[in-house]
Amino acid sequence: KSMLSVRMKNPSGKIAFFLQLHMLDKSGHSVKPCFYSDNFFTLMPGEEKIVEIDCSAAPSVSASLKLKGWNVKSKQKRIL
Repeated sequence: KSMLSVRMKNPSGKIAFFLQLHMLDKSGHSVKPCFYSDNFFTLMPGEEKIVEIDCSAAPSVSASLKLKGWNVKSKQKRIL
C-alpha cells in the first residue's frame, strides 16, 4: 500500500477547470485501485490544493502522475 500527497497550484491568471490526476505504471497504464481524496476539481488563479492518493497496488518501479484538465495542457511527471 502506498500513500502520496500531491500539492496542486494554479500559477496562471486563468481558472483551471475539471482537473483530474491519474497514477500510471511504467507502461502508461492506470494503476488500479487508486483512491483520490479529490478528482475532477477546479483551481482558481493562485489557488492551491493538496490531493491525497491511496494506491493499494502501488507500482514498485517507475510510476508517474498525469494531470489532465478541460482547459489545461496534459502533463506527466515521473514520481518513482
